[in-house]
Amino acid sequence: MQPRFRAMILSMPCPSGQREGTVIGQLQITFAHLALTKYSMVNPWAFWEVFKDFDGVKMNTKEHQDCQEFFVSRFDLTVWQAARGFTALRRSGAPLPSCSSC
Repeated sequence: MQPRFRAMILSMPCPSGQREGTVIGQLQITFAHLALTKYSMVNPWAFWEVFKDFDGVKMNTKEHQDCQEFFVSRFDLTVWQAARGFTALRRSGAPLPSCSSC
């Protein structure tokens, strides 16, 4: 994993009490589980429960997709959702996370 990407995701604020219900929050939980366990994998079922496509439809985890197609589409959607979160933070006047410690 890219250390700068991990640090940026882990430093993003989540609304109080809503970490479990957001994509970024679930990504933070997944990264934390990977960092704090002796195992090299983690079951991301909770991440897929909150992850939705551009139309707001839950992901069908039983649907087969090409690995590259899947990665690119999920990455694009995660970046899009993170950008929406940053936009909301800017509007609220809250301080934005930085990656200066990376």
